[in-house]
Amino acid sequence: MPTNPIDDRLNKRLQTLSAPKTPAFGKASALAAARKKAKRGSERLPTFKVGRITYSGNNEIACVIRDYADTGARIVLEGEAALPEDVCLSIAQAGVRRIAKVIWQHDREAGLSFGVDTQQSGQ
Repeated sequence: MPTNPIDDRLNKRLQTLSAPKTPAFGKASALAAARKKAKRGSERLPTFKVGRITYSGNNEIACVIRDYADTGARIVLEGEAALPEDVCLSIAQAGVRRIAKVIWQHDREAGLSFGVDTQQSGQ
């Protein structure tokens, strides 16, 4: 079976992103982490899954999901793209499709927030 060049690039990117980073220590780091958790309402679990962001009908861009929870996710886009406010995150590995709001975006990294009743599994 021929390999898909986009999937090959994503797998290489996934390996790069999953390399261990030096943990930040100190009171400021602990305080920032506590603020993020309180603001989100739930703790996001680190993950490294390949996904796709769909927006404005048929625009699609590949991404890597860096962390994920029932309330949102942090993603890294495969290329440069300014995302609109409303997007759809699909994770084929998990059979998940979520409607999301883009809360923030810095370059290729973005934070998504999921609505309570927007999960559609198996689509």
